[in-house]
Amino acid sequence: MQALKQAILYSLKPHELGLCGPQCVDDSKGILRRYFLGEDIPEDEIRELLKQFTGAYYYLELIAQANNIDDYFDAKVIEAYWLGNSLLDNVRTQDLKSMILEKFTRPDLLTPEQAKVIVDKIPDKVVAHHSFHVFFVGSITGRIEITEDLKDTFKTSWGEVIEIIKDKVLIKTQNLFPEEDVETKIDWDKKFTPDLKPGDLVSFHWSRISEILDQDKLNNLKKYTLINFKALK
Repeated sequence: MQALKQAILYSLKPHELGLCGPQCVDDSKGILRRYFLGEDIPEDEIRELLKQFTGAYYYLELIAQANNIDDYFDAKVIEAYWLGNSLLDNVRTQDLKSMILEKFTRPDLLTPEQAKVIVDKIPDKVVAHHSFHVFFVGSITGRIEITEDLKDTFKTSWGEVIEIIKDKVLIKTQNLFPEEDVETKIDWDKKFTPDLKPGDLVSFHWSRISEILDQDKLNNLKKYTLINFKALK
């Protein structure tokens, strides 16, 4: 899968809900969707839209810089943030703290005081994974409050497909808030994952299937999510 398309898979649903991403670009949701589905839209235009997912973009920048990668939208960088891989091992906790204090403090994001409160609560052993943002930072735009009961929805989650029911999928998954194995129905956009079938291992975000995973990617998603989850305790 092309790197930009993977970023769209995870970013589009919260953008459709108005929770992140560009707010002043006409039909940004449609542009991203059409690019994913194969329309010939210049890659530079898509990159500019994805840069406006402010929180995610700064994490990509941080991960890339820590690994001497020039392209912040490199496939391994995007995978590291949304799923997890060894690139995260090279990002120091102090780098994360500095990013929050320096990048997230803007008139449209956090005040310096809000950023300092967040940074002061960050434990030593965390990783620059999407789950870190969910567990320790929360919304920096103020468009939603990430309450305890929303954290499983907000993070990138994993599961196994049990049954497909029209545009819904019954998933066996592991919730963390509270910790329990559950079966739940989530949305399925057939155009994004047309080959989905029972038994597939998948990731999902904001209650919609993101992509089909192999076992290694599933293991990484669990590993790096649980590192941050255990750091909460």
